[in-house]
Amino acid sequence: MTKNIYNIQIILILILSNFCYSQTKVNNPKIEPAKTEEVLPVFEKAINWFLITKSYRVNITFNSYLNHTSTVSHDKAEGYYKRDGNNFSSSAMGVHALQNDRIRITVDSINQLIVINNKSEVSQIPVDISSFSMLLEMAVAIKKQKSDNGLQTFKIELDKNNLYKSYEFTVNEKGLLKNIKYYYNQELKADEDDENSIKGKPRVEIVFNNYETSVKFNPEVDFSEKKYFKEENNKILLKDNYKKFEVKDYRFTVKK
Repeated sequence: MTKNIYNIQIILILILSNFCYSQTKVNNPKIEPAKTEEVLPVFEKAINWFLITKSYRVNITFNSYLNHTSTVSHDKAEGYYKRDGNNFSSSAMGVHALQNDRIRITVDSINQLIVINNKSEVSQIPVDISSFSMLLEMAVAIKKQKSDNGLQTFKIELDKNNLYKSYEFTVNEKGLLKNIKYYYNQELKADEDDENSIKGKPRVEIVFNNYETSVKFNPEVDFSEKKYFKEENNKILLKDNYKKFEVKDYRFTVKK
């Protein structure tokens, strides 16, 4: 307790003690070993939601930490992913990708590059899952945790020669992704250009929140390329803020 309470009745102490004990059990769920066949269905359900759901928005936060246990983030970036049919827009770490009924573009603000492609069926999702099966194959141990509030966490532990020491993901009571965590094996500098920079084995966390499925999008605002450029007479005319960006146009004429 944070307050000094004197002359309190014994019954109240017992009630509070029982409450604190029950809270401890909720906040510290048991860690158990898990099998690959337990992990895959949970992860696939979470990932398939992004493919099956045709209209939604989810906010994504990227945090990096200097070590595996730090509670203060070294870097933090806010992003999002929104989709409406085959239109989508995502923003993360200085890269904005979008698609509308005309084109598909990626704007890399860090490298000052704009890449233009033909539109396509939406198949991408705001999660990198290409290496997930490989991680499972390399796992030296798999652990699981389930909280009373419905959260499920799976941790895939890898050997010391891997880039990551472990990979962890959590889903909520609906099976939606809540976070993904990468624990690095290798010791890295916080700033590679600074000889005196602090070294540590970093941790990266991707947090998903505010899932919305009843969103009224405005195509000319949410999925438009007009913020970056306009096209006139088959020429790309960059807006003033993007005059210095390089443009790579990979579109081809689609035969009808």
